[in-house]
Amino acid sequence: MNHKRAYRLMRQGRLLLQRHTGKPTRTHDGLVVTLKSNAPHPVEWLSDNGPVDTAKDTRDFGCSLGLRVCTTPSYSPRATGWPRPS
Repeated sequence: MNHKRAYRLMRQGRLLLQRHTGKPTRTHDGLVVTLKSNAPHPVEWLSDNGPVDTAKDTRDFGCSLGLRVCTTPSYSPRATGWPRPS
């Protein structure tokens, strides 16, 4: 069976998804309002030791947002997400 026949049969059986128009149905204006923070401690910005993440401008930007900028160790099984051997 070729793809055109499969498409026709799926259309007849109403098995096709709606077409994607490319336009979002709901937009976000980028503003989040809260009465108070529910974080009991400073929020950490955890990144690897890549050159983009360790640049002074990036770290200064994180600090200006009130984030605690942290980096992972060069090698850390805990940070890699791999399970520990048993």
